[in-house]
Amino acid sequence: MLTDHWIIVHLIGQVSTYIIFFIAFFVSLNILVNWNISNSTEGQLLLERKTYLVSVILHFVLSFQFILLILFIEIINSHLPDL
Repeated sequence: MLTDHWIIVHLIGQVSTYIIFFIAFFVSLNILVNWNISNSTEGQLLLERKTYLVSVILHFVLSFQFILLILFIEIINSHLPDL
């Protein structure tokens, strides 16, 4: 079953989204540790820009996971009758 190209694509897609998600997780931890709402320095502005980056990354990951869900349904429909 691991020789099917759709399963390999699905596994690569899942691993890549997990890697991107963990990058966003560590960036968000950095934001949580250094966030100070009363501060108006350049570092605080950079943290605010990073929050936008994390939000875009999470939107991308969720959209890509929806595409992978459709691919998973296709994989199940093609392999389940054989089992």
